[in-house]
Amino acid sequence: MTRIDDWTVRNAYGDDPPTVAVVRAVAAATDRSITDLRPLYHAVEADSLDYLLEGAGDASVTFRYEGCDVAVDETHVLVRVTDDAAKPPNR
Repeated sequence: MTRIDDWTVRNAYGDDPPTVAVVRAVAAATDRSITDLRPLYHAVEADSLDYLLEGAGDASVTFRYEGCDVAVDETHVLVRVTDDAAKPPNR
C-alpha cells in the first residue's frame, strides 16, 4: 500500500478479493484496525462488488465508506479520506 500526503491510499490488491482490499485500504487511510470499521455491506453490496470486479475487464466502482471516497477497479483501490473525523492524527 502507498500512503500519499493527502491521506490517499492506493493499494494493488493482488490475490485478495476487492472487498478485502477495500477494507484494508480504508483501515490504512484512517489509521484504524479493520475490526474498528463498520461492515462493508453498509456501504456497498459486497458479493456484487467482488463478482463485478473479478469478472469484468474494465469495470470500476466508486462509493463512500467510513468517511472516505473509494474507487475500485479490477486491480487497485484508491481511498481518499474526506471526513475530518476519519482522518488519522498528524504524526
